[in-house]
Amino acid sequence: MSPTEIFLEAFSGLGLFLFGMHYLERAIEDSSGRTFKRLIKDFTATPFKAVVSGTFSAAALQSSSVVALMTLSFVGAGLMSLASAIGVMFGASFGTTFSAWIVALIGFRIKIDVLALPMIGLGGFILVFGAGSSKIQAFSRVMLGFGFLFLGLHYLKSSSDFLSASFDLSEYLLYPLPIFILVGALLTMAIQSSFALAAIALSALHSQVIDFPVAAALIIGANVGTTVTSFIGSLGEGADKKRVALSHFGFNLITSFIGYILLSPLTYVVMEWMGLKEEQALALAMYQTLFNLIGLVLLTPFIPWFAMKLTSFYAKAQTEVTRYINTVDINVADASLEAIYKESVYLMESVLRFGSMLLSLNPEEVFNRHKRMWKVLSQESLGTEENLPKLYRNIKRLEMRILAYGGEIDRKLLDEEEKSRLNKILQAVRDISYAAKTLKDAKANIDQFNDSDIEYVIDNYDRIRYDLVKLFRNIKQILEGEGMDDAFAEAQKVAKEMGGENEETIRVIAQVVKEYNIPDDLASSLLNLNRAVFNASDSLLRSLMLLLRLENKNQVLG
Repeated sequence: MSPTEIFLEAFSGLGLFLFGMHYLERAIEDSSGRTFKRLIKDFTATPFKAVVSGTFSAAALQSSSVVALMTLSFVGAGLMSLASAIGVMFGASFGTTFSAWIVALIGFRIKIDVLALPMIGLGGFILVFGAGSSKIQAFSRVMLGFGFLFLGLHYLKSSSDFLSASFDLSEYLLYPLPIFILVGALLTMAIQSSFALAAIALSALHSQVIDFPVAAALIIGANVGTTVTSFIGSLGEGADKKRVALSHFGFNLITSFIGYILLSPLTYVVMEWMGLKEEQALALAMYQTLFNLIGLVLLTPFIPWFAMKLTSFYAKAQTEVTRYINTVDINVADASLEAIYKESVYLMESVLRFGSMLLSLNPEEVFNRHKRMWKVLSQESLGTEENLPKLYRNIKRLEMRILAYGGEIDRKLLDEEEKSRLNKILQAVRDISYAAKTLKDAKANIDQFNDSDIEYVIDNYDRIRYDLVKLFRNIKQILEGEGMDDAFAEAQKVAKEMGGENEETIRVIAQVVKEYNIPDDLASSLLNLNRAVFNASDSLLRSLMLLLRLENKNQVLG
């Protein structure tokens, strides 16, 4: 073969391998991804459980990158603590070493094309002519993924054999090992797959294009280069996601350093003690497993310490109107639903703050249950006027970001219960936003009554402020999870009181206009304000009831 033909075969083989790996990842994730997502989310209570979950998930999905992106999403949604996420990432880094064993045990022990071609053929026939069963379709896609992966590996191995026979590469192997570590890292960053780099290194080693130390150096570099995926996943995101990505990089960097320092003794162990001198591909897989296992055993006890130290990195600066959805991948259904739920709660809290400032009150004092109502109402907060337009714009921006995020979530990833949950959350968001607009539109009437010298108008305005402060305080208390046993009853009680007062105001307004000689335009404004306050309160309470019903199913308050 000519150099051009060797290059084309190697390039095509790598392309087939990458396609097979990507197709296989998607097939496994689609067929059993929900299982692994729940495994990662539910079995991470302790560092040990988190490590085990990460290990098995990465080994089963054949991708630490997929596990990394899931973990980042769960952290962004607040479903997983920083310490648990670090444990999952540690485990995923170790779990991905099983990929090398697949290549070493299957790829170089049988005639690969004899295995690959029937898998592609059978998988293709089942996919095209098979029954409509989702399980059968998923099985066919897994077969196709493995088939293309092994076919690509066959061409990689074949091109390596020709390269070994056609060229003398010994002079290139005289470079120091750190050079090959750098090459391994850069190649892995470029193709975003340590699995593919492992296949390249194993193929070259099997064909004697490179020797064992060089292959080991490439694997060490791949260990560091694979962390670029989690860094990309955390770009521009929340502080905890950046911390998790940093822990992934730190773990792989430390284990790679261990692998480099212990290269000679570990080589002796796998070659002499384990008798793998004649099975260099297996020896390389064992070497990668050993140095990652050593790093895992040494670093796992320090996960809580790492979590504590990492909290000092990336101090949270709230420059984004969203708090949760901007950090969560919409393709991770559990995390995206939790994130959009928490964002809707945050939207309601923002509207409560806006409403308090609209009444010239300090929100912190309004929400302080231990401060008497008369004291809160008697202490107007100065300087709130200039902040109101910006706060309202942020509320509208937040509403649109939530609705857009909800629209981007692929309904195919959700079951019927999750679809219903998403629709109810979006309905609650619309009700919350309507309440904010209603209060904003009532601002002119509020200012008018605030400056009035008519006793009834002043009394009515004071009553409205009292009712709203009581409502805001009760809603805030419910959102914070205090007294949840009585949450529904309390919300219903407040709604009934607000409705009764609105009806009473409408009933007596004509009589009051005559008694206090209130001008018609002021009386109309009085009715408009009462109606606006009732409508806003009704919308807030209706959305609260929706969110509470959703929350009671999860037994977790956001």
